[in-house]
Amino acid sequence: MQVARVVPLPMAYGTEPGTGAVHRLGTPSPVLKGLTIPNGPAFTGDGRLMYLADSARGLVHRFDVDRDGELSGRHVFCTPRNTPRTA
Repeated sequence: MQVARVVPLPMAYGTEPGTGAVHRLGTPSPVLKGLTIPNGPAFTGDGRLMYLADSARGLVHRFDVDRDGELSGRHVFCTPRNTPRTA
């Protein structure tokens, strides 16, 4: 199984909601859009799930990762307590 190689890009100036993105290494087009401050990608041991924080929004998303490393099934996994939400 191939693990998705993704890179959260820096936030836009002023943390404008929805302007953050995640890119796959070696690919110019983003694989995820509509984030604000994406960071902390983490994968399960088998590589089938990825968790990604959007810090400005106080959310952690979960994604399915297929055999080719494609992401799908985006949904909110949790909203950590005491996290200010800006969007």
